[in-house]
Amino acid sequence: MPFILAIGDIPKPFEDTGSLAITRFFNSKLLRISCEEHPNNFLSEFENRNEIVQLIGDAAISNSLGGSWLESLGDWQKPVILLASPASSGHIPGTVSAHVSLCKRYSVPLVGIIQLGGEWDSRRRSLDCLPWCGFIPSELLKKDFNWESASFDEVFLLEDIYINLKKTISFFNL
Repeated sequence: MPFILAIGDIPKPFEDTGSLAITRFFNSKLLRISCEEHPNNFLSEFENRNEIVQLIGDAAISNSLGGSWLESLGDWQKPVILLASPASSGHIPGTVSAHVSLCKRYSVPLVGIIQLGGEWDSRRRSLDCLPWCGFIPSELLKKDFNWESASFDEVFLLEDIYINLKKTISFFNL
């Protein structure tokens, strides 16, 4: 199961709702772990569990033993989904590109990026050459991910994300 990393200044309720949406895609449970915990200790105990892990904090920061969660996720070949929100200008912060580069550097299996909130600009997203899986609109994030109150267009956006995630996971045998 994938690990979820939130990048940049994402409102906590959006981060939590986005993570819960992903767990619903995979019919799984969500486990929240602090990046302050030692990654290798956790990963050795987590090996055969079927939960999605939301890492709380900055997974790129080195821990007291010198490594980071991102390095350990690459070492253990654990797939990662990145969550990102646009800046008030509508642009995606550079920290998203930086995290994609770090995933490549540490051989972390990157499933893709989901944009939380803001306006979705598919042309701009395709031009930045990042592995976008789609976006969850602010209105749906504010509904605490209630499928029953989602419009047809919102459900279509969510299904598109699900298909993109599953396609990548299947392609890479993650």
